Amino acid sequence: MGLENCEIRGATTDDVSLITSIIRRSFIDVADRFGLTKENTPTHPAYMTEEKIRGAMEKGTAFFILEDGDNAIGTVALEESGKSPGVFYAERLSVLPEFRKRGAGGLLLGRAVDEAVALGAHRVEIGIISEQAELQHWYEGWGFRVKGRKRFDHLPFTVTFMEMEV
Repeated sequence: MGLENCEIRGATTDDVSLITSIIRRSFIDVADRFGLTKENTPTHPAYMTEEKIRGAMEKGTAFFILEDGDNAIGTVALEESGKSPGVFYAERLSVLPEFRKRGAGGLLLGRAVDEAVALGAHRVEIGIISEQAELQHWYEGWGFRVKGRKRFDHLPFTVTFMEMEV
């Protein structure tokens, strides 16, 4: 199956349940791989709640949904830094497992970057689990570079921060 008939649309508050479901389903395999549970990592996307999505929207985070016909297959969020003018965060890039490795993630990332540029961004940043070397490599292929790594006391993994000048 190709993605030639896919469309990306901006999400509304009517999509909160759908977005939450896509994110949770897309990240549960990551949680399983790294032994992340609701108890040891309650903020991991595998345990996303509708309240968190709704709250993010209310604070100005934009969500986009990738649809293949009637099927929503992925989502991404874009948040303005608030601390650094012209810096945006691409977050919660999620593609349902059965639709991976077909270019859906690239379509979503491209949309997030395009939206950031349209809003005046000069840099887009992301954060990933450091042990996901394949994901770091994927983002590097899109032009991101490692900015740094940090271990947080409340997380059972190290976070790699990456950035791309746009």
